[in-house]
Amino acid sequence: MDTELGIQTITFDTFASVDIRIGNIHSSIPLEGSDKLLVLTVDLGKPYGVVEILTGIRQWYTSEELD
Repeated sequence: MDTELGIQTITFDTFASVDIRIGNIHSSIPLEGSDKLLVLTVDLGKPYGVVEILTGIRQWYTSEELD
């Protein structure tokens, strides 16, 4: 743990084992009743295809900026 910042760090080997995916956002819709959440429809390509992802980025991005 980084005591100066109070955050936990991971080793490079742990980071290298993470499966990171990049996709294209097809649509984003504000989640009704929430000020923080957006529902994203994202195409992750093969083998995952199109998926829905719930994300808490609404305070920084609008649906229009992501579409």
